Amino acid sequence: MTNPLVKKKISMKEISELTGVSVATVSRVINNNGRFSEETRELVNSAIKKHNYVPNAIARGLRTSTIENIGVIVPDITNEFFSKLTLVIQNHLFQYGYSTLICNTNEINELEQKHLSALEAQNVSGIIYIAGGYSEGEFVRSLAIPTVYVDRRPNFESSEANYVTIESNNEQGGYLAGMELVHAGCKAPIIIRDKRELASQRDRLKGYQDALKEGGVSFSEKNILYAGAIDYDTAYKVLTEYLDAGGETDGIFATTDWLALGALQCLMDRQFAVPEQIKVVGFDDISLAALGSKPLTTVKQDVDRMGTLAADTLMNMIEGVELSEKNKRLPVQLIRRKTT
Repeated sequence: MTNPLVKKKISMKEISELTGVSVATVSRVINNNGRFSEETRELVNSAIKKHNYVPNAIARGLRTSTIENIGVIVPDITNEFFSKLTLVIQNHLFQYGYSTLICNTNEINELEQKHLSALEAQNVSGIIYIAGGYSEGEFVRSLAIPTVYVDRRPNFESSEANYVTIESNNEQGGYLAGMELVHAGCKAPIIIRDKRELASQRDRLKGYQDALKEGGVSFSEKNILYAGAIDYDTAYKVLTEYLDAGGETDGIFATTDWLALGALQCLMDRQFAVPEQIKVVGFDDISLAALGSKPLTTVKQDVDRMGTLAADTLMNMIEGVELSEKNKRLPVQLIRRKTT
């Protein structure tokens, strides 16, 4: 039995009958191609609006061999930085009339590759690749799909590949964090970083080292603590092991806020006074960084700008607009709170 409260979806043929123009002309108006008068455009669009007509994207995709979907590959949707970035991208793409297919990889390269293959098979219009591992650069490079890499540069370079990278100025961020510790008087700072050799991590480390060198603070490999995962528990564990082994420090730069928060809890549990004895600086400025008894000093990334720029750039690529640059770096800023 048909529910009388549910309205039947109107078809393109019915729009044609209501307006007195051919189905082909209605299609041309909807897709904004071919020849038709401005009067016809207004007539068809008025009927579409009045009757809430929604074009069948799947049928259109079968005709054009592409569906107006964008694949968004994200490493960990539970991580606030990535989830907020994904939401900004999704909302902005929707304004262009595109739906998104969110693919969570759990930082597993094999799963990442399976998602890429699935998106390619579905003929998506483009891909936004957030902080991927890029272990199979050749595979990614071979995709004939406009692709925007966000937050992490791929570990390959090609003048011919159809991709753009959008990232924060990570080197600047590392420098700001290092200078904050130098100016706070730290003489034996350490860094807690992701153990993977990602471009973002390398850049943050370089900026940090440059700041220490400029400030006359010595630094060596033993001052680097490598985290197997970029989360709270891992940071707590690696700092505990460092301190238990007799390691000393008066300042910590953690390359993500989650690493910084784990390190901060470790220090507090061991009765270190923060920031009097040990200063802590993070990176990202997630919402938790501003909460608690010790709000975290951190380097803020402009997530809103990064997400909207990624969506705008991908749309330009899809439309064939020539881009002035293939690598865009956004400025960051230090947010000083109560851990320095």
